Amino acid sequence: MSAGRRVGRIAGALVAAVILAGASAGSVGAAESPATSDLSADVTTYGPPILGSDSPLSVGVTIANDGGSDAGKVEVIVGVTTDPLADRASLAEWQSGESAPPTREVARRLALGTGVVAAQTTVTTTVVAPPSALGLGAEPWAVYGVTVAVHVDGSALKEFRTTATYLDMTPSVMPLAIIATAAGAPERVSAVLSAASAAQVSLLVDPTALALAASAVVSIPTDVYSLPAGHVDVASLARALDSGILPAALDASAKADAPGADRPWIAVLPSLDRESLALAQEFGAVAILLQPGTTPTTATSDEDPGPVAPALVDAGEGTPPVVAADPALSLALAGTHVTAAFRPATVVAESALLAMANHDGQVVVASAGTSWVLDADHRSPALEALAACPWNRMVSLTSVLDGGSPAPAVIPEAPSEDGDIAATQVSVVANSLRDLGYLAAATSAPAAVYSAPAAVLLSSLSFEGRGDPAARADTIARALATAQNVLDQVSLPRGSDLNLISTSGSVPITVTNELAVDVTVTVVLETRSPNLRPTGQATVTLKPNTSEAVLIPVRAVSSANVAAFVHLTDAEGHRLSSDTIVRVRVRADWGTAFTRIMGGAALLLLIGGIWRTARRGRRDTRGTPGDEPLPFGSDG
Repeated sequence: MSAGRRVGRIAGALVAAVILAGASAGSVGAAESPATSDLSADVTTYGPPILGSDSPLSVGVTIANDGGSDAGKVEVIVGVTTDPLADRASLAEWQSGESAPPTREVARRLALGTGVVAAQTTVTTTVVAPPSALGLGAEPWAVYGVTVAVHVDGSALKEFRTTATYLDMTPSVMPLAIIATAAGAPERVSAVLSAASAAQVSLLVDPTALALAASAVVSIPTDVYSLPAGHVDVASLARALDSGILPAALDASAKADAPGADRPWIAVLPSLDRESLALAQEFGAVAILLQPGTTPTTATSDEDPGPVAPALVDAGEGTPPVVAADPALSLALAGTHVTAAFRPATVVAESALLAMANHDGQVVVASAGTSWVLDADHRSPALEALAACPWNRMVSLTSVLDGGSPAPAVIPEAPSEDGDIAATQVSVVANSLRDLGYLAAATSAPAAVYSAPAAVLLSSLSFEGRGDPAARADTIARALATAQNVLDQVSLPRGSDLNLISTSGSVPITVTNELAVDVTVTVVLETRSPNLRPTGQATVTLKPNTSEAVLIPVRAVSSANVAAFVHLTDAEGHRLSSDTIVRVRVRADWGTAFTRIMGGAALLLLIGGIWRTARRGRRDTRGTPGDEPLPFGSDG
């Protein structure tokens, strides 16, 4: 196997090796006896991360005794490997505890000088190894393994593993581009901006989160790229075959970042696949960043990668360049699996061994991602130590993209990963975003209605959620509930019973607007019965927090009980609500019957009146018995 191929295989193991270091940064042999079960120990200070010929090594250890009795002869012992660690694979094996090279003791000290830690107390002991005891001058530039062991009465309580980098020469220079990702909660964005300001760092920023960040006074680096709003998981969108959410996220980013509305954006992917590349290319991504640590899958080249993996990968003609961050250096910078005191030394050691192997001066990229651990003061001692290494020459991501020579890669078509968001969840979120957009466009203040719930929906699809799918599913459910609450602010009554006693008329429907802005909607009534047919629709503009009865014209054909379905639309006919059922009791022939009855009654009255009049007239012209008519011309 060639040396280059060995390095390729080693690089694939580095991530796992760093993770195996554990939360205690490689605690090994943490054997506890009943006598020491109430004791705990942690390394609180360590350094410096780079040792010179006259540099001592200082280690601060805090020991807590929670028991009811004193602990005697507690001591801290510092050891250094006899020989330097040969390469990054050796470093990974050392940190994970997979290898146990010979070590020699360089310093020892009893806690508080007496070795006694009183009950219910916490003490800190500092052990210093002088240069003469360290004896690190055999090679002018080397990385050694270091052990920090805490013993109680001669038995091991806990042992930590870390590194010490020795330098007594002018090293070769390695171009290094560091990428910081500012996304998530506004407080997190502020913290990342503060930490990144300590070094020449290229920034990926979610403008929607930046707009909410409190620390607007923090200067933003000049080398800045945008992320889609919410740092949406582009890979999951691509594999769910959704092409609607990404443009909505990009549009939200552009609107939130007016000064940099034309700023290029970068797609962050857990691994490479054709569908994800195609989606990023379709919407104009300037580059792809492979995020190490989430999925430890990097591009593999047909060519021998050599001792240093390429920072740029060619995914094919027309596709954006792919930035492949170094996995182990990126994880060391993130510091998620390393005790805080050891983070600067760990990242310096990774960087030193990488620079030693980088004979051609190839550019290297480190990306801490969204898991970057920062201290309470929004600082990253690991970043500051990395930037101070004399072998690192800090360069921008822009210079990497403009001047790099991508290596060819074999790209799979569409791998499915455990961290992907389910396609059904993506679809539901896409529908909710669409409906919010329709409702917002029908109001007098679209941004006021759309922006907040849309931001919650997009954030629920964040790339950060790949580490915890169950928590992400819960976040998506809560985001959908938030959006639905907004959609329900413009509503129809949930079912009602109405009467229609006519062949034509109107059906009254009450519309309610609980939004804080005006909304204009059209009320649409539909039936599946031939007995009742709507003859039109009604459009109404509702003021905030008001209700209004809207009349829908209808025509009744015959009597029946009809179920009518009512919903709201905008001016273009897009639905703004689901159907609500209105039951209409149609009595179309009651009016006709009533008219006939009244007409018949009137006719009867007319006939009766004529008969009575005729009868009275005959009675008035008839004489009484014995009366004779008077002769013409008589006086009577």
